[in-house]
Amino acid sequence: MRRQVSGFSIAFIDIMCCGLGALVFLFILIKDAPKGLENSPTDSDLLEEITELEEKKRSLFSRGQDMLNQETSQKNRTNEIAKEIQSLDQQIARNERELKSLQKRIEAKNRIADSVSNKVKTDKVKLSGTGEEEYLIGLKVEGKKIAILLDTSSSMTNEKLIDILKTKSSSNREKVSAAKWRRTQRIVLWLLARLPKASQYQVISYNDKAKVLQPGFWSSAADSAALRMTQLELKKLVPLGPTNFEKALRVAAKQKPTDIYVITDGLPTQGEMNEKLLGSISGCNSFYKNKNIISGQCRVELFSHAVRKHSLPGARINVILLPLEGDPFAAPEYVDWARSTRGMLISPAGTWP
Repeated sequence: MRRQVSGFSIAFIDIMCCGLGALVFLFILIKDAPKGLENSPTDSDLLEEITELEEKKRSLFSRGQDMLNQETSQKNRTNEIAKEIQSLDQQIARNERELKSLQKRIEAKNRIADSVSNKVKTDKVKLSGTGEEEYLIGLKVEGKKIAILLDTSSSMTNEKLIDILKTKSSSNREKVSAAKWRRTQRIVLWLLARLPKASQYQVISYNDKAKVLQPGFWSSAADSAALRMTQLELKKLVPLGPTNFEKALRVAAKQKPTDIYVITDGLPTQGEMNEKLLGSISGCNSFYKNKNIISGQCRVELFSHAVRKHSLPGARINVILLPLEGDPFAAPEYVDWARSTRGMLISPAGTWP
């Protein structure tokens, strides 16, 4: 009888062979795997890397947001600056309009000032009083040879006799600072400023002596250096002593001026008359005996004698008479003298010039 073979045993052997073959194949695969695979990151490493990337993302996002905010802030600032520039442009435009308007007003005032100046130089002297405008009509500085006779006696410091006596005993600094003397200096400067350019001039100061302020006598009115020298000499004068008008006329008469401007406050208190003759004249007896006392009538005699003795043929006389207490005969005497030469006398307001 034929023997039966068991199928279970063969199948088991097949299974075992297959398992062995699988193990061998798996071993081969593991042996030939790429290097470093055994160092592949684990899940925890990947999670940590993901977390780090997320942090960088948030950081980059934050920086981007900051840059966006800065850009927005810069845009806002740019807009503010643009508005400020626009406001400044508008302000500049307004200032330019105001400047043009101001320039027009200044030009208009300059035209008015030039017009007034031309009138002053030709026929008017403007005086500023207590709110009202006063004019001295006809006062002109004219002539080819102009002599300015300047009274520098002690009375030219004040108007009242008591103040004159006080100032006489004061220092020279106080004398030249007296209001009346400062006004006298301004009058001289006023005349000098209006001299015709083609004229010649000289300033003769007089008290008990007569003195010319410019050497060589005549100076050109167009010579600015000569005018500055005259102004400097004018500042050196000190009002003191008596008034000897005759000495001033003698100096002027020798040079034959065409026009004379006398700046004084009264009649002379001293003269060149013979003392015996002076003492015989009515009204001068007291002066002959006491040189500190002189009557108004005697002053008239001294003035009349000086005018008669030193004639000025053809010369026009203009007198600027400043106020002085106690000399009532001065104005009529000077008026008659000036009118006889086609000149004039003015007694200006206290605020002129």
